[in-house]
Amino acid sequence: MPPKGTRTGPTPKTPEARSPQPGNALTDTRVGILLLLLGVSLAWVPFLPASASGIFAYVVGLWLVFRSRRSFGLVHARNAVLALGLYAAGTLGPIPLALIAAFAYLGGVRGTALGLLIGLLFIVAILRALGELLITYALQNGPGRSLLRGAFASNVFLLGLLFLLPALTSPRPLELIAQFATSEPLAFLFVIPASLNAIAYGSALIVVRSVSPPAHAAPPPGHAM
Repeated sequence: MPPKGTRTGPTPKTPEARSPQPGNALTDTRVGILLLLLGVSLAWVPFLPASASGIFAYVVGLWLVFRSRRSFGLVHARNAVLALGLYAAGTLGPIPLALIAAFAYLGGVRGTALGLLIGLLFIVAILRALGELLITYALQNGPGRSLLRGAFASNVFLLGLLFLLPALTSPRPLELIAQFATSEPLAFLFVIPASLNAIAYGSALIVVRSVSPPAHAAPPPGHAM
């Protein structure tokens, strides 16, 4: 029997017992970033099975990185929470907004009101790109962060071409947006931010793979072996 006052291990109520083991957290983060890389490489493809598979892989990777976020500091933990919320809003949000804009257009809504709906659709779409930037930002070195910022800037530019240009130049903006969204030249331009993000995620994976789980602490004096 250990001497009185000797701690024999974390009880179920202690933080140590509730927190994930360091090795498991590192594994989750590494696998998660690998899935992020795979997902962002496929999600831009203008072919539904490929893009759906990419989004699914990205969501699983995002969840794994989110689940293990506390192992890499407070800044990364905060970014992971924000990234999860932003990616969800940017992926799901455009669906009801696009339906509202379509029904409004069919109902005869034009001018400023329709332009505001399209502008809101543009802003919500940017949230997804911001989530893609934040999820590994705190894990990156300098070049990796520059790649993420470049990917975000190119995403904003292309989304502006997709949403804002028709809203500002065409009397039938939704029809032009639909044409742009299904046209191969514009769709294939999204390979630029996807490639930058993929390279940045690869850089983050190298950084995380270089981290080793801490060795188990030596037992305190008097601990029974």
